[in-house]
Amino acid sequence: MKSKMKTIAFLLVLLVAAASCKTVDIESAKENVSVVNEEGQTKFILSNLQFEANSAEITPETANTLDYLKLLLKNYDGEEVIITGHAANVGDESAIMAISKERAEAVAAYLIKNKTFKAEAITTVGKGASEPIGDDDTAKENRRVEIDVVGYQMEE
Repeated sequence: MKSKMKTIAFLLVLLVAAASCKTVDIESAKENVSVVNEEGQTKFILSNLQFEANSAEITPETANTLDYLKLLLKNYDGEEVIITGHAANVGDESAIMAISKERAEAVAAYLIKNKTFKAEAITTVGKGASEPIGDDDTAKENRRVEIDVVGYQMEE
């Protein structure tokens, strides 16, 4: 029952966001956010996030995607989340691992600053290039951040 109510609330947030949001470019942001059910929990995959070169500084394009994500995550207030950064396999392995962790932390900081989640509800992880999803290790699909809502699975 709780799961069904959250699913309905999630859909209502999408409708309200589409109808009332003037500052978030929802159409372009939708292309960068996928919602999947995996291993018993709901996962938000943020692809095509733009950061300043070799840094975790969020660009305006990424801020737009994160603003859209905030709307989607309103239903999960109080839930525990794991934010995982991934990277393409370009450069030194330790630098790749560090930047993936820093980017996960930047997304977490953004969500905390915008009161989407409390700091104690967030765990950040950097996986570097260890879990590629693109055709090759350098594909831009590998540059992503995933947000797992622990223990919650949206009904399909």
